[in-house]
Amino acid sequence: MESVLFLRIPPGELPLSAKSKVQWLCYGSEQGSSELNTTVIDELGTSLGEQAETCDRQVLLLSGRMASHYYKSVGTAQRKYLSKALPFLMEDEFAEEVGQFHFASTFVEGCPLHRTDSSMNGADDEASLNVDSIDQQKHQLLSVSSIKHADIQQLLYELGQQGLSPGEIIVETQLIPVNADTITVLQDQHYTLLAAPQLMNVSLDSNALEFAFLNQKSVHPELLSLPVMIHFDAQQPGGHERAACLRAILESMGWTVETFESPASVLSTLADYYSQRSPAVLTNLRSGEYRDKVRKTTSFKWFKALGGVAACWLVLDMALMIGSGWWFSSKADQYWQDSATLYLDAFPKDQLLQNAVLNFPGTVDIQNRLQSRLQNPTPINQSPSLLPGLATISRKTQGGISVVPSSLNADQQVGTIRVELTADSLEQVDAFLVALATEGLQSKLDNARQEDSGVFAQLTIGGLQ
Repeated sequence: MESVLFLRIPPGELPLSAKSKVQWLCYGSEQGSSELNTTVIDELGTSLGEQAETCDRQVLLLSGRMASHYYKSVGTAQRKYLSKALPFLMEDEFAEEVGQFHFASTFVEGCPLHRTDSSMNGADDEASLNVDSIDQQKHQLLSVSSIKHADIQQLLYELGQQGLSPGEIIVETQLIPVNADTITVLQDQHYTLLAAPQLMNVSLDSNALEFAFLNQKSVHPELLSLPVMIHFDAQQPGGHERAACLRAILESMGWTVETFESPASVLSTLADYYSQRSPAVLTNLRSGEYRDKVRKTTSFKWFKALGGVAACWLVLDMALMIGSGWWFSSKADQYWQDSATLYLDAFPKDQLLQNAVLNFPGTVDIQNRLQSRLQNPTPINQSPSLLPGLATISRKTQGGISVVPSSLNADQQVGTIRVELTADSLEQVDAFLVALATEGLQSKLDNARQEDSGVFAQLTIGGLQ
């Protein structure tokens, strides 16, 4: 099972510094969730030890006091301009200049059961967002998280000093599930997470809860029919007392209240909520100019590793092809030698093939020579005279053509003469062939090659009478 290192900056740790407290735990490992640990940021690396390396991912959770989360209805025609228009879309939500903030956004399917603005001062019901009030063909729901540039820069710097680089930075208010039938209250030590229909999930000072419920009772009296579920961590000092006090206040207002003692810390509860949500619907502040460069580098390492495997495969494939080529070449040479041996057993006087076997293996097409032999047999009773042909050949070699015969091999039965000669150039050999043709002799160039002393050629001359 994948293990995740969850880090959380508690709501009261502002302004942020190296001495700010941070909570952490490992979630989803084989041993289950680890115990909640709390330390200051500049001692976080020492406190974590090897656990930061053993966890598969790092997720940082921020309270609503440090970062904000909203839902906005956006027209489909605005999507292509969203990167530039998003700060102006959020302008009404901030009292400060929007240029001071970093925004991250995600389009989500469906529709949450709360309003799309951050006000809790009682807007009209017509402004409330529900599934039926959005034309899904013209509008889409946009989940937007924001944080000041100065805060996220300092946060990433402090964590980087401890060797940490969380791939996800999530505003924890978007993790609390919104139920149409209940109001959920998750009590922390001095702050409370509230999720209810018609409201945006908010992180409030615990002392402000009474005012928040009084306000919503007057604006949305229908919420009185919903039970309030108070979840608290009994291990925190005063956890029972705070839950009992809040319960008494809400019951005096007319709400039905149930309290639940959480078996784990607030951070562990948020980790449970995180595990139940698809990462695709969560808005990650680690985006844009603050994207996770460590993760990008890790991904690049995977590509490099994949490229190395591909390169090794290519080298092995080329080696296999070269080896196969060498093997087939050696087999072809062996088959040629075997064929030449069989051919010479049948035609032992074939000087051309004998010379090829001794000096130039594989240069003569044995199949063509054998077919030529079989298609043009010489009658046994035919015994042509070769002397006139020899006289013609001798005369032409002395007639101004620069060719010098080095050997002659006459086949009386076939009526051919095989001549090996040297010439100054291949043009001289061609001229000699033309001269023989004018005398009625059929000649064929069997082989020719360039040597240092000139051109060496082998001819077969037929048509001798």
